[in-house]
Amino acid sequence: MTTQQVALGRPVSGIAPGAKKLLASPLALKVIAGVLLLLAWEGVVRALAPAYVAKPSGIARVFFTVLGNPQFLSAAGATLFSVLQGLVIAILLGLMIGLAMGRVTVVERGLRYYVNSLFATPMVAILPLVTLWFGYNADARLAVIVFAAFFSIAVNTS
Repeated sequence: MTTQQVALGRPVSGIAPGAKKLLASPLALKVIAGVLLLLAWEGVVRALAPAYVAKPSGIARVFFTVLGNPQFLSAAGATLFSVLQGLVIAILLGLMIGLAMGRVTVVERGLRYYVNSLFATPMVAILPLVTLWFGYNADARLAVIVFAAFFSIAVNTS
């Protein structure tokens, strides 16, 4: 292809105009990339670790069975309720602390370093501490949700 063909926007030979339009679509590119990723995942798992890693074909085979399982629905409901509880607590506390930090200079000076440092701390560093403090129960789940949401709300409100 010459520079003149590129400048004039002529189609590259070998690619049909419909295929070129399809490949220019962001949705089509995302779907193609997703399918290629799933195919690569399936191939790597089959070749290297078939007994240890779930294959996309296995997940697809049991997906709707799991969605209809009452035990799964009960666990999903409990998780969503915990997320809602944690989000409400984090919003209330985050707004109160954030507004206090934004309005009262003494509060802002006293809490700024703690809030900003805990906001910057990765969750991976906090999860073992939460597990030690609360164990493996609903309280730990609630603490993780509140911790994950509170600091971003407080920082962005102040």
